[in-house]
Amino acid sequence: MDLKGKEIAPEERKIIRKLRNEGKTLREIGKIVGKTHSSIQRVINNYTSSKSIIPKPRSGRPSKLTAREKRYVFKSLTTDKIEKLIKTSSFELFSKKFSTMKNIIYLTVLLSIFACAFGKDEALQKKANDYIDDFIAKATNGSGGFIDPLPLDELKKGFEREIGFIKVKGEAKLFDGKFFGLSTMKRAGNATIIDLDDMLIISTALTFKKLHATYKGGLRLNDAGPTISLNAKIGGSKVTMFIVAPAEGGKAELMSFTVNKLQDIRISIWGLGPMGWAASLISTLALNALEKPVAKAASLKVMEHFIKEIEKVPFPGKEAEVF
Repeated sequence: MDLKGKEIAPEERKIIRKLRNEGKTLREIGKIVGKTHSSIQRVINNYTSSKSIIPKPRSGRPSKLTAREKRYVFKSLTTDKIEKLIKTSSFELFSKKFSTMKNIIYLTVLLSIFACAFGKDEALQKKANDYIDDFIAKATNGSGGFIDPLPLDELKKGFEREIGFIKVKGEAKLFDGKFFGLSTMKRAGNATIIDLDDMLIISTALTFKKLHATYKGGLRLNDAGPTISLNAKIGGSKVTMFIVAPAEGGKAELMSFTVNKLQDIRISIWGLGPMGWAASLISTLALNALEKPVAKAASLKVMEHFIKEIEKVPFPGKEAEVF
C-alpha cells in the first residue's frame, strides 16, 4: 500500500481510470494497484474535475508531515485532544500524559498547525462557514420525527415524608417526556480549520435557538396523589461538532457531535396543589436528567442522524471557487 504518500504515477492513474470505467469499486481497485481506497478516490476526483490524469499542482509550502504520519496523528487524535490543540497556545498538553515518542509527534503536529494550518485564509474560512451552514440547513430540514422532538426516558425517585409523626413512603414519577428544539441549531462564530494539506479537520461551536422539555408526571403517597405537568426552558447550550473533509473536495465525515452542556434551565410545575412541598424534589429529578443524560441522548441522536445526512452534502474543496 502507499504508506509513504508517494505520488501516483501517470501510468497507474490510467489503470485506475480504466478499472473504474469497468465498474470496479474503490477498494477492489486499491487491492489491484496496491493503493488505499482514499488515494483511488483522489485520482478519480482529480480526473472528474480536470479531465486530466495529471494531478493538480499544490500551492503553498510543502507539508511538514508524511502521509503516514498524518494518518497516525489523525487516528490518535480524540475529540478532547483536538479541542486542546485548537484552544491552547502553550505546550502544557505535552508535559503530562503522553510518552516521549508521542510528544515528538504531537509537537510536530502543533508546530505544523501554528505554522501552516492556522494561517489566515479568509476564502477557506468562508468556505467552511458556508459549508457548515448549508449542511445544518439540509440535515435539519424536515427532520421532525428523526431528532425533534426527542423522546425522554421515564424518571422515578422514591422518598419518605413524615405525616403526623408517621413516616410514609412515596414516589415521584415523570413520564412521556419530550425534548424540543434540536432542529433549531445554528453555527456560533467562525469555524476553526486544521489544514493538513490533503485533509481538513473542521470544528465549530453550535447553539440552539430555542430548547424546551415537557413531562407528565405524578406524585404518589400510599397510592394516592396528584397528576402533574412539567415544563423546562433551556436558556443556553454549548455544542461542538468536528468534521473531516478531503481538501480536494468530496465526501466529508462527521467525527463527533457533542452537546456539552445545557444551562440556565428554568422549571415550572403545575398540579401539585397542597403537595407544593414536593416541587423541589421533582425539579431536582428533572434537572439532573436534563443536565447530563438528556444532553448525552441528544448528542447520540443528532450524531446518528447527521452521519447519514453528511453523505448527501459533499465538501466543495479548498480550490473550488467561492462566490
